Amino acid sequence: MISKNITKFNPIITIRHASTGRPEVKSALPSRPMKRIQIGKARPAIYHKFNSFVELSDGSVISRRTQYPKDELRMITDQRNNPIWNQSKPNVSLLDAESKGKLNKFNTKFAQFEQSETGVITKKSDDELVDDYLDILGSNYVEKKLGGKMAQKEKGKKRK
Repeated sequence: MISKNITKFNPIITIRHASTGRPEVKSALPSRPMKRIQIGKARPAIYHKFNSFVELSDGSVISRRTQYPKDELRMITDQRNNPIWNQSKPNVSLLDAESKGKLNKFNTKFAQFEQSETGVITKKSDDELVDDYLDILGSNYVEKKLGGKMAQKEKGKKRK
């Protein structure tokens, strides 16, 4: 007995184009109709689903809705300690904010490997730079023997 609830799908058809050599595969699934995008609605609306508490650099806490699913956020730099936002306050600097960051932790951890130089860069003259390369040019140099035997054409037997 054949079941009556058999659904028909379009078979997959492959057509080979001579110009490109690639087969065109038609899907068995129906194609979705194109939706017209309205003016000003080019992207979907953003929904802020999570409540979170944000701790600012001065210790104050504000609550806000966000897309990020974390309950608490701690800001290192924000509008309270940024000199661009607070131009009237000369004592505001980013130095305190940077001392808490990952870069400062890295620098303190690997400070022993830092090369301590005087900071004065002396530029070598052209004569000194040429002398640096002269010792490299002469090292491990072996003169090749010239005028060795050349391969000669073998003379074959004469055919009669």
